Amino acid sequence: MDCAECARLVVEYERLEQAYATVVNVLNSRTETATASEYMRLRADADEARLDSEIARLELGQHKRVHAKAN
Repeated sequence: MDCAECARLVVEYERLEQAYATVVNVLNSRTETATASEYMRLRADADEARLDSEIARLELGQHKRVHAKAN
């Protein structure tokens, strides 16, 4: 599938997946040493990054389905 939009969506999904992994790694490394408020902020950041990644994955999947229907 040669499509600039698809390529953009793949890059965006990969970027957001990496951002999510980074936030989770920080959360995991700080779990035992963070204050309760720091932990809650890190947890919220991880939840937000997970949702952003999931939305990007769904957008990419939807875009690929549109191409599949067109063929």
